[in-house]
Amino acid sequence: MIAKTTNLNLFYGKKQALFDINMEISKNKITALIGASGCGKSTFLRCFNRMNDKIAKIYGLVEVDEEDVKIQNETALRKKVGMVFQQPNVFVKSIYENISYAPRLHAMVKNKQEEENLVVDCLEKVGLFKEVKDKLKQNALALSGGQQQRLCIARALAIKPTLLLLDEPTSALDPISSGIIEELLKELSLNLSMIMVTHNMQQARRIADYTAFFHLGELVEFGQSQTFFTNAQKEKTRAYLSGAFG
Repeated sequence: MIAKTTNLNLFYGKKQALFDINMEISKNKITALIGASGCGKSTFLRCFNRMNDKIAKIYGLVEVDEEDVKIQNETALRKKVGMVFQQPNVFVKSIYENISYAPRLHAMVKNKQEEENLVVDCLEKVGLFKEVKDKLKQNALALSGGQQQRLCIARALAIKPTLLLLDEPTSALDPISSGIIEELLKELSLNLSMIMVTHNMQQARRIADYTAFFHLGELVEFGQSQTFFTNAQKEKTRAYLSGAFG
């Protein structure tokens, strides 16, 4: 187990958005969160890196590495818990600087050679180095959407997180780029724990080890993906998977 929530409740003002969520996130596995828009998936995801702290009241326990996130230093927590958003959000800097910036900030590299090695390693991990090796000084905005999203993943990997949060990482991409990202995430999950929000049930079925179904802020069902998609236990889950609503 890499992370866990216990009796997690969250309120935006007087409106409750999450209701008593209890979930364990397995180490070096992909956990997919599915459900209709507004069901609480992204809100739940952002509890792990405290992105909800200033806009919501949170009750219950959220743990990463067996420690309550509330008592962890926010900067240290976000070094440990990386995040990739729906829209590629590259820095308006060079491809090289997109990756090297955070490791320099956190004093993770001792010299220029270590920094260069880290940049190359991260680009290779996301299958991007061969495509950009002669363009490292160019502005990252010149990359295609799929390349930018892979760069964002490489940037997240540069700080060596133990948990990676992905909020619909392929929804803005074409099918070919989406397929590349899916293969990449499966490969990365050998050594990295991930929680991924997705509207694409087939994507969850293809790449997630575990799947959780949220409905109106409640966790309806959670289990191993193979069983979840072939033998869902809850009637509401079966209805959602069959397309009856959502």
